[in-house]
Amino acid sequence: SKKILITGSSGFIGDHLVRKLINEGHNVVGIDIEPPKYTEPDHFFQFDLRKPFTYKKHFDEVYNLACLMGGVGFIGTNICIEAKRRGYEPIAFDNLARRGVEENIPILERRGIKVVRGDVREMEDLRQVPDVDAIIHLAANPSVVNSLKYPALDFGYNAMGTVNLLEI
Repeated sequence: SKKILITGSSGFIGDHLVRKLINEGHNVVGIDIEPPKYTEPDHFFQFDLRKPFTYKKHFDEVYNLACLMGGVGFIGTNICIEAKRRGYEPIAFDNLARRGVEENIPILERRGIKVVRGDVREMEDLRQVPDVDAIIHLAANPSVVNSLKYPALDFGYNAMGTVNLLEI
């Protein structure tokens, strides 16, 4: 039995992870700004994770990974940087289709953030991503003009990309 910390334990993914790990016989500690709605961890602390705290040395495992789809664009880059600052280990996944976003890669890599080039529409690309605890889906066609001109492209990113992420 391991002592495991889950940050964001009251959310949808956190709740399922708490239940799975408790069923496996582990001692689970949950931290979240909201109290648990469904599955109660062995120990729960209501805490705003935007405030700094030290915790890693007290646990056998810590689950606080995230993968950002569309993670190299302006918003994704800033989310990755903030997640890293808060102690998470984000992965930026992006097809780099938008001109100029590749300039953000060195910014991410200097901060120790892994960048994976791939497309949410391609299951083989998604299989490059290691197991993560959460996915933030920002992948989209960034051009409104192109979305009107090529609606199937938007459908591919928005609908099929989302379906692929749910199935992976």
